[in-house]
Amino acid sequence: MPSYQEAGYQYAQPAQAPQQDSNLEQAIVNLSKVVGDFVGNQKSINA
Repeated sequence: MPSYQEAGYQYAQPAQAPQQDSNLEQAIVNLSKVVGDFVGNQKSINA
């Protein structure tokens, strides 16, 4: 469920919303990979 700010931002800039979403999605995917790798590395170091 989007927060009030996110909904307001999308409503304020409808023309950019699709591009914004795809960029945000890509960033989240990349961040997830980095965090996943980092956590995996930490576990192997601590093991």
